[in-house]
Amino acid sequence: MTDDDTLALSVDLDGSAALAVLDDLEARSARFGRALTSALAGAVTGGKGLEEVLRTVGAAFRYSAFGGLEAA
Repeated sequence: MTDDDTLALSVDLDGSAALAVLDDLEARSARFGRALTSALAGAVTGGKGLEEVLRTVGAAFRYSAFGGLEAA
């Protein structure tokens, strides 16, 4: 390869949008983890069944995912 066959390329990328999405995903997953932990702890101490616990977690997750508005 001679000097005439080289190509110089410069790329400048802004990853701030991707980082914002990842931050949001991290926050949502943390909330989901807390909701699941709380629900399972409540099931153990309150004698609830697994189906009821998962229903409660699902409702809390939908509430959180829609910014506090329950999905129809």
